[in-house]
Amino acid sequence: MAGRAVRRRRFLGGALCGAGAVALGLPLLESIGPVGASGRWARRARADAPVTPRRFVALVQCNGIDVARFWPEGPFGPLTVEAFSGATALAPLVDHRDRLLLPRGLHMVPSTPGLPGNSHMRGIGYALTAAPLAEGSKYASGPSIDQVIAAAGQGGGAPPLNLFVGTTEGGVLDHVSYLAPEQPAPIENNPWLVYQDLVGLEALDAEARARVIARRESVLDLVAEEYEALLAGPLSAADRDKLDYHFTLVRELETGLDAAGLVPFALPEDQVAAMASLDPETVGHDARFELVSALMLDLVAVALASGHARVATIQCGAASGGPVYTWGGMTHEYDHHTLSHGNTKEDESGEPIAGYLDRVHEIDRWYAGRFARLLDRLTSYVEPGAGTLLDSALALWINELSDGYTHDSRDLPWVMAGSCGGYFRTGEQLRVTAAAELANQLDAPHNKLLAAILNATGVTAAGGGPVTMFGDPAHCEPGELDVVKV
Repeated sequence: MAGRAVRRRRFLGGALCGAGAVALGLPLLESIGPVGASGRWARRARADAPVTPRRFVALVQCNGIDVARFWPEGPFGPLTVEAFSGATALAPLVDHRDRLLLPRGLHMVPSTPGLPGNSHMRGIGYALTAAPLAEGSKYASGPSIDQVIAAAGQGGGAPPLNLFVGTTEGGVLDHVSYLAPEQPAPIENNPWLVYQDLVGLEALDAEARARVIARRESVLDLVAEEYEALLAGPLSAADRDKLDYHFTLVRELETGLDAAGLVPFALPEDQVAAMASLDPETVGHDARFELVSALMLDLVAVALASGHARVATIQCGAASGGPVYTWGGMTHEYDHHTLSHGNTKEDESGEPIAGYLDRVHEIDRWYAGRFARLLDRLTSYVEPGAGTLLDSALALWINELSDGYTHDSRDLPWVMAGSCGGYFRTGEQLRVTAAAELANQLDAPHNKLLAAILNATGVTAAGGGPVTMFGDPAHCEPGELDVVKV
């Protein structure tokens, strides 16, 4: 399903419409009202306080972690600089510690023995649905929270961005997002197609397309005149800084796409429509994994800031799969899933891999850096009266397993960032289980955290009021995970 997820639509939430009707979205500005299709704006009335939307984004890592070196050191409670100074894989997140919440003791449900699928299938299928896999298809039997948030109108009318990095495996292993029972959401693994959608490239006239594609000119050049007019308008210093950051990030995205070879060469006019299905054969190759993951994270930040989407998922590699990591100082010889088992054969009939946990730890630390990149982008957007974009959002870094070697799904390595408008506690490593051992299945099922996320983003139950149950009632507990709330 990769390469088919992008919906052809204009960038929402305010736009600069320049030559060829390119639509370039703008972040929420305190000085002016929404920018319409004409490019005109109006000063915001003093009593017209901007409504800050709630956003949700999930970064998905697979194959489990090096449990012994993942979490920060020290006691539960406030996250300090010292907690990130040791061997913890979360060290790259130290500058964001005040916005983090680390829920310890969370376990994945359904945990009922004998349900369909293997551990990887169940882990990725359950992660955002808390619903068992269907016996035949092995797809999840319920919707995922990203789709529920969008369907409830909290997505601003736009569907989620469901993005994928790497090579797809086929079936449930590629999908964390579900539209409905046994209906995985289409995924997109080509950032160039996502970018086209963000800027409305298909709507450009022939001359503008030639400028952007054949000459590889920035779409920012197409709206330069209107951008200058906007800067000459009634903007605060904060809004000017925000626009400067937003446009800088857009140009960096374009530069990254060009470096990855994802911007196509000029197409004959009668083949322009073929751009919509463009999917370079090498976009999922390991050699592009690092760059494509960075582009996807940056695209999500631009989309959330501009209102193109309020909900997104980014899955990096298939569950029970993943690339061979040969970047960022890593020189691995085996793919991620193979490393997680410490043996050249999954059934352990091969040769032991010496130092495999050191390599798994390197991967965990790299993903912490990816998550930090996303948080850096989200905190760079300051919103009127609401702090940063991250403060009005929840960014979630998840894994389908904890210990990949044993296929354990207890004490899940899930990292939360952002309070979602003050709903969640932040700046803490928090015990969410009352059991003596963190790795247990006695309480703190992950479906209760999913219910809390739905309430934080403004979703209401069918009869009105807060969501009190999410997931399959036959396998899940009712209620929210109250301990994570303010």
